Amino acid sequence: MAATAGLPHLVKSLSNEDIATRDDLRMTELHLAAQEGHLETGKLLLEKGADREAADSYGVTPLIAATLYGQVKFVEWLLQEGANLEPKNGNESALQEALSSSHHAIVEMLLAAGADVNFRSGYHGNALQAAIGGGNTETVQLLLNYGAKINAQGGRFGNALQAAAYKESPETVQLLLRSGADVNAQGGQYGNALQAAASGKNIDIVQLLINSGADINAQGGAYGNPLQAAIIMGHTGIVKILLNSCADINAQGGVYGSALVAARVNGYTKIVQMLQRWR
Repeated sequence: MAATAGLPHLVKSLSNEDIATRDDLRMTELHLAAQEGHLETGKLLLEKGADREAADSYGVTPLIAATLYGQVKFVEWLLQEGANLEPKNGNESALQEALSSSHHAIVEMLLAAGADVNFRSGYHGNALQAAIGGGNTETVQLLLNYGAKINAQGGRFGNALQAAAYKESPETVQLLLRSGADVNAQGGQYGNALQAAASGKNIDIVQLLINSGADINAQGGAYGNPLQAAIIMGHTGIVKILLNSCADINAQGGVYGSALVAARVNGYTKIVQMLQRWR
């Protein structure tokens, strides 16, 4: 396709039908120009009638394509041309993609252009969870400054605190707790932030959540409760912390029904012995 090569003179020779042609992934010439950052080619395509809101098979528009590839100038131009900031197909927004890809200049550009910081869609659910996925605490603070709802539900992890707990980001967890995150908010893959943390490897986050009032025996999520999560993942240190914090060894639920069964089935002899001593 002419746009991939970034050859404006070839674009000039394209018919309206050629401009609208899509490849196997339903990408248009404008998509290709966007991801390659060929600005002059993009301008010519738009002049010749290219659809700036065309979505490919994955729901990606030219604005999102330019965002994913970090094409700052192309993003800036599409915004000037009035490109929609939020998709209408339930997929991730350009802001979410910029955040999860850590394209900070584009994040600031989209926010300045009026991107909805609380738009709900896609894998991450919202911009705040996408920022956590990108691993930048400063960007999380930026979104909070723009009015991001700290306890907004949605996405794989259900809420921002659960996402930060699972991603093993102590700084972000602390920021969210200071900013009013509900430590016992339910939802998402792990049911609550403590179970998400127990599924990871960061003892400090587990202790931080407990110190902040996390319900040690909260039910739900993939593993039934935080203790079973730590056992299934084989995290002896986290198991000790939970037991020392009065986790209920006999709590029922989860894949294995109880903590002791979970330890036995997974062959964690030391954890089995630890649980038996605690009974």
